[in-house]
Amino acid sequence: MLIICTITKLDGKGESVKEKEENIGYLLNKITQQMKSHLARQLQDVNLTVAQWGIIQDLHVQEHLDEGHRRTTPAEIAERLHMDRPTMSGIVERLKGKGLLQSTPNPHDRRSFCVSLTDQAKSLYREIEPFSERTLELALTGVDPEAVEALRKTVSMMICNFVDN
Repeated sequence: MLIICTITKLDGKGESVKEKEENIGYLLNKITQQMKSHLARQLQDVNLTVAQWGIIQDLHVQEHLDEGHRRTTPAEIAERLHMDRPTMSGIVERLKGKGLLQSTPNPHDRRSFCVSLTDQAKSLYREIEPFSERTLELALTGVDPEAVEALRKTVSMMICNFVDN
């Protein structure tokens, strides 16, 4: 059963306007925005942005891969996180300035470098990971596990539809 939450808004004249959105793209975007906003408020306490946290999370995942499968250049991270390279470069520099990332020459390409988490970032990761978990728990409050699994499968299929296109 699909339940659409009805949102009450005030128009420019202060009158109540009921908005009911059924467009799946709108709904996916809306929950993404709400989750990012919730997480951003929590990250303010540790002076990080959602984008910076995303890079730290990505590098944490990379550290747990076999060394031959790790991809840790800023360009590779940018591709995985769907960011443009100049934006990624700026965020990497800010994280290096905060002492959270370190760079080393890329052994496979002398024109680039690899980044990795510092011990400070690893410690911060353990502190912040519960923020992400709480944000997801809040988003899924009241949703039964079968619906969560169906959502996971559906969204995964939607993502796969764009992989080759």
